[in-house]
Amino acid sequence: MSQAWKKRGFILLIWLFAGVMSGGQSWYFRVAAGREVPWGAILVTSSTFAGLWFLLTPVIMQLSSRFRIERGRILRRIGLHLLFAMLLALFQQTAFNLIALYAQAAPISFARVSQLAIANFDYGILVYFVILLVQHAWNYYERMQAEQVRAAQLQAELATAQLQALKMQLHPHFLFNTLNTIAVLIHENPQVAARMLEQLSDLLRHTLKNSGTQEVALQQELEFLRLYLEIEQTRFGDRLTVRMNIAPDTLAARVPNLILQPLVENAIRHGVAKRRGPGMIGISAERENGVLRLRVRDNGYGPVAIGESNHGIGLANTRARLQTLYGLQGELKLENIAEGGALAEIVLPFSPTAQHEPISASEVAMPNGAQRSAEAAIPRTMNSSLSLGKA
Repeated sequence: MSQAWKKRGFILLIWLFAGVMSGGQSWYFRVAAGREVPWGAILVTSSTFAGLWFLLTPVIMQLSSRFRIERGRILRRIGLHLLFAMLLALFQQTAFNLIALYAQAAPISFARVSQLAIANFDYGILVYFVILLVQHAWNYYERMQAEQVRAAQLQAELATAQLQALKMQLHPHFLFNTLNTIAVLIHENPQVAARMLEQLSDLLRHTLKNSGTQEVALQQELEFLRLYLEIEQTRFGDRLTVRMNIAPDTLAARVPNLILQPLVENAIRHGVAKRRGPGMIGISAERENGVLRLRVRDNGYGPVAIGESNHGIGLANTRARLQTLYGLQGELKLENIAEGGALAEIVLPFSPTAQHEPISASEVAMPNGAQRSAEAAIPRTMNSSLSLGKA
């Protein structure tokens, strides 16, 4: 049985109980007054009472959901519901009294029906607002349940994203290549080998630092990305060039935690790593009409570079998180570039973090102190190349 039919059945049971109570009261007062008990009339009137309110309850519930009493519109909505209550109470009392008078074989006249309807008019308004309050309470309960489910889902997806990031960072190929590079550099260049170990440690520490955070400032996301790219830069040397073009007014924007790394990792694995010549990855961020656009571009080989074959786990996870966090306002777009390569674009609503410390272009984009100072003069956009090479 569907939830809607269960709800209708519950409403029917409530009004059947109310009808029985109404009939019982009518019987008691007649017996107490020593009057005759017309069972047929009592049955008809109590059934009519329950049936009319059973039919009107879904209408009231629809009006309650359509015109919710919310902050900022309380008085206006209460006035509107008072009008609805008067109209429905008048309808219910008119229909009820017509049927009751007919069942009792009493004379039916406009004056008599109007008099009875007005006499019990306040009762109908009271019933309307009781149903209204119950429906508002139920709507609030459902929203609370939905928020709890959504929070649990977000928490689960965040945990999945963090585990996915760790899995990608500690992927056998990645770990093997990193440790192999360190092993070679221990003899050739111990300083660079030590730095790679520090970079790997910083990367893992940063991943766990925000383990319970759903959204972070773009500045923090780029800092994590920088740690990841420094390791990849040491591995690939001159074969990998990363260019960042980050508008300063986007650094405070809220973005999902660990949202860019899967796209960049995907572009490196399936774009740059498969090229024989130099590879390039471009990362940009801009604010446009209340929307934040994050782009990751590579000069690989198109469809494989954007992971449309067997490498779509990270992309599917990214899409799911965007949809859960932002609904239809969050989107991941993938397309091939005519001159070669692929473009991944994340679109989400622009929302600044509550607290944000300004950060220069060099602090995000550059991997060492010397290059930081060289890029510090860029005033409007972060437009720099990350090219570490072997020291």
